[in-house]
Order: sequence, then C-alpha cells, then structure tokens
Amino acid sequence: MAVLEVVVRRFVADRLLHESEDQALERAAVAQRAVEDFVVSRWGEARVLQPVTDLALVWVGSLIRNVVDVFGRGRLLASSKRELYSSGLLTPRAPGPVFRALNLEQVSSFLRTERIGSFSTLVVSVPVKLGREEVGILSIPLALRQREVQATLDDLDRNIRLASVVFLLFAAALAHSMARRISGPIRDLTRATRRVAAGDLEARVATSAQDELRELVESFNQMAGDLERQRRDLERSNRLAAWAEMARQVAHEVKNPLTPIQLSAEHLRRVYGDPSLDFAAILATCTDTILRQVGKLRRLVTEFSAFARPPAPALQPQELGPIVKSAVAPYLPGLPRGVRLSLELDGALPRVPVDRRLFERAVLNLVENALQAVGDRGEITVRLRRGPGRVELEVEDSGPGLDPEVRSRIFQPFFSTKTSGSGLGLALVKKIAEDHGGGVTLDSPPDGPTCARLWLPADDRS
Repeated sequence: MAVLEVVVRRFVADRLLHESEDQALERAAVAQRAVEDFVVSRWGEARVLQPVTDLALVWVGSLIRNVVDVFGRGRLLASSKRELYSSGLLTPRAPGPVFRALNLEQVSSFLRTERIGSFSTLVVSVPVKLGREEVGILSIPLALRQREVQATLDDLDRNIRLASVVFLLFAAALAHSMARRISGPIRDLTRATRRVAAGDLEARVATSAQDELRELVESFNQMAGDLERQRRDLERSNRLAAWAEMARQVAHEVKNPLTPIQLSAEHLRRVYGDPSLDFAAILATCTDTILRQVGKLRRLVTEFSAFARPPAPALQPQELGPIVKSAVAPYLPGLPRGVRLSLELDGALPRVPVDRRLFERAVLNLVENALQAVGDRGEITVRLRRGPGRVELEVEDSGPGLDPEVRSRIFQPFFSTKTSGSGLGLALVKKIAEDHGGGVTLDSPPDGPTCARLWLPADDRS
C-alpha cells in the first residue's frame, strides 16, 4: 500500500506540474503580448518609447490573474506587486540563469523554482520587447497555482490514506473470516486432542469443511473411537484378569485352613470307636482346631468381601480421638508381656468427615500389622495429631524394617511379607484413605522403625 501511494502521488504530481507549466506558459504569452502592445501603443501616441509602469502591470496582472514583473537590463523596471521587492522578500535583480538563458542563449521561455521567504514557487520567464532594440524579461511567479497544486496533492494524500484504511479494514475482515473458517476446526481439534490426552475418549470433532481438513478431522474421530473401543476391551480384560487373580488367591487362602479341618475330622473318625484312647480330650482338641480354622475362613471371606465391594463411605463430622481410643482399647489387656502399646493424641483436633466403621477398620488393620511386625517384644506407638490442612494418624512399631522393593509393593492387593493372611490389610487401608480424600504412606528403613501414616483432609477453621 505504501508503494502504491508513492507511485500514485508521484504520477499525479507530475501531471499537475506539467499542467502548471503549460498554464504558466500560456499566461506568460498573454502577458507578453499585453506588455508589448502597451509599449507599442504608448510609442505610437508620443512617438517616444515610454517605460513600462507598475500601473500597467497591475492591469496586465488582473488580466491573467497573476503577479507580473518586468526586468530591463537585468534590473526590475515594474511590478504589479511592488511591495514584494520593497519589503525585501524579492531581489530587484533578474536571476543570473534567467538573464543568461533569455538574453544570451535566446531561448523562448525559462522555468525555474524560486524561494519567496519560506515558500517555493514556480516562476516562468519570457523575453519581452521594450523598444526597437531593447529586450527585457517578463516573469510570472505562480505562487497561487503552487498552493492549488499542493492543496490537490494534500487532498489526494488524504483520499489515498482513507482508501488504504478502508482496504486494510476490508482485508482484515476478509482475513479474519478466512482464518475463522480454517482455525475454528483446528481449535476444535486441539481441544478434542487435549480431552483425549486427559482420558476423555468420547471427544469428537464436527466440521463442514470439504478439503484436507475434513480428512484430518475424520481420521481423528476414527482414532478416538478406536482408542475408546481398545480401552473398553482393556478394562474388560483387566477385570477378568483381576477376578482370575482374586479367585486364585481366594482358593489358595481357603486351602490353608481346610487342611487342618480335614485332618482333625479324619482323626476324630479314626479314634471314635477306640476305647483305649481319651476320646473326650481328642474331641476337644480337634473341635478347637476346627473352630479356629473356621474363624480364619470367616475373617478371610470378610476381608475379601470388603476389598472387592467396599461400601460407599457415609461421611459425618467426627472427632477422631475417641474412635482411635475405642479401636485400640481391646488390644491393651491381651498384649504379650514384652509388647508395649501407647497412645499420643493431640488436643483440640478438628472434626473430620469420616465413616466411623471404615475408619475403625483402617485403624485395626494398621495396629494388627504393627503387632505382627514386633512379635513378642517391641513397642507400638499410635499418634493422632494435626497437620497442615489435615489430621494424621501414625502407627509406629519397633519391628524390623523393609527392603525398598518390599516397600514399593506393600500397598498392592494380595502382597504380604507373612506366611499367613490375605495380603489385603494395607491395600484396604489405602482404599479407605483414598475414599475419604486422603492417603497413606509407609516409612520403613531397613534398620527400622516402621511408621505407617494415614492422613485425612480437615478444615483448619473447624
């Protein structure tokens, strides 16, 4: 646009300059004839050549509507605007280039640009006869015409700028419209891609384009559909694998108590009719074994049921201190002689929204895990304290620590470091904590002690 503006302005300026020069030459010719006629008419009346006067040039200037100056022998003879010279704006001598061109080189006209004060104006000069032998110089400064030309160029500049602004606005609107047609589907595709990356495989993109963009959108939709189907297939496979693993674990754990039950029943059958044996004592021993193993089976089934289909937590604001005390209290009387269990509960703890039954189960599992870790001798400390924006339950035992590999798998279902148990205790604790919006960690360096930390979110203002 800038180049076009420069080209158009230069073209129009050249045209106006040529028109001004032609108009100046026409006015100079008219003024030349008028002055020469004036000189001849005065010579005819008085038979004596009379010099050209300012008054005569005022008349000539009104005829051509321009300032007229006449120079003779290089000096000013008359002017229709004498005040321009008397004020010092113009010099009363003919410019050297003009005098040389018209008097010495005898050209028919001479155009030049002359400065009048702070303005530049086009001046046309032609030779004029002032007598039988004398030839003067007639000059016409076209200051008014120059102002007209400049005003025309200024109007042209304004119109070009206005047209440029209109064109740019139109181009911007057109570009915006085209960009929306192109970038709109691209933005939709980008948003859908982010949704897919976040796991929302139901994201789809609609477009009305008929070009390569449509092919891209259709390919994306097909890819998202394929991923969704593959995820459903994978989830189904994972569920089947999980149930198969759980069935295997259940079968393995159930088989352990069944063996002593079977052996006890077979032993009772063998000794039932033998009068030499103390059948009452044998019956008491075998039934005690059977009852203990049935209790293990019941606990095993309860743990599997709780892990496979945990009830949705019924959250109510609770004080955790009394819950922890009631959960730990049954263990205190029956502890082994070498085991010490202590409680450290902070005062003024905030109420926490929990399911009392699930939280008690988590506390019991952590305490049971600590008791199994210390064996017949050791210390267990149960702490309940406030943390930043949460309440923390810590169960620390003095038992042996765990290897890093064991620590990384300790919360996985069916993983256990003991020969007995289902391996679901800590996994169930983790699930309960997460269902309450919290979490659980286990710090257990190889040389001990081990500290299980369960935290639940709490409002510090409560």
